[in-house]
Amino acid sequence: MPASRARWTGALAWLIPIIAIVFIYDFPRHWITADRAVSYLLALGLVALAVQRPDRSLLILIVLFPFQGLLLAKLWSWGLPVSVVKHLGAWKETLAIGVFLAGVRASLASPRRPEWGARHAPVPDDFLTRAARALLADGEIVRTRRHGAPSTMRP
Repeated sequence: MPASRARWTGALAWLIPIIAIVFIYDFPRHWITADRAVSYLLALGLVALAVQRPDRSLLILIVLFPFQGLLLAKLWSWGLPVSVVKHLGAWKETLAIGVFLAGVRASLASPRRPEWGARHAPVPDDFLTRAARALLADGEIVRTRRHGAPSTMRP
């Protein structure tokens, strides 16, 4: 594949998911308002951070996903406007797009034949251990919130 074509392919890999998100959330409306423009810029920045650190993005998804409804409801109850809370609800998709794009970037940089997907996202060797710990911590938080404080174990 020529170098210029590979460059265009890489650029399209970045743009297609972002364009798809914009059409999914704003298809019937054609005007970009200030709050949407700020939301899109913040989302683009979050995607860029997620591409740089896909391992941390996945850990954030693991840790916060079970509590997202509670956290967003709490932010709304504290007085954050509905329009802001609505846009904050897209944090999962934003991080997932970043992880996907990190995988695409790593796949394109690899000498092997390109395969599309997030499974090529560069993560450190201890990622599975960290992910398992995060899942266990989530489970313990849910158990503690549901059944009260943990009891002490007797020998």
